[in-house]
Amino acid sequence: MAEGSFEAARLMEIDSAAGCKRGGEVEAALREMHAVLLALQGHQLGPAFAWLERHREALEARSSSLEFRLRQLEFLQLLQRGAPGARAG
Repeated sequence: MAEGSFEAARLMEIDSAAGCKRGGEVEAALREMHAVLLALQGHQLGPAFAWLERHREALEARSSSLEFRLRQLEFLQLLQRGAPGARAG
C-alpha cells in the first residue's frame, strides 16, 4: 500500500453509523489491513483469521464468504504441504 494512502487517511473523515470516524482510526485500519495482506502474501493465514474474528459480526451482516475462502485456502495449503504422518501409498 502506498504511503500516500496513509497520509490520505490522516486527512479524511468517514461517516459511520456511530458517528464520524477520525482519520487516525482510518489510518490504523488501513495499516492493519496492510499487515494482513503482507502476511497472506507470505502464506501466513493467522493474521487474516484473527482479523476475521474481530470483525465477525460485520462480515456476517454482509453475508461475507471470507471465512469460507480462508478455510479453503488453509485446506489447499495443507494439501500442498502434505498431512503430517500421512503415508504414500
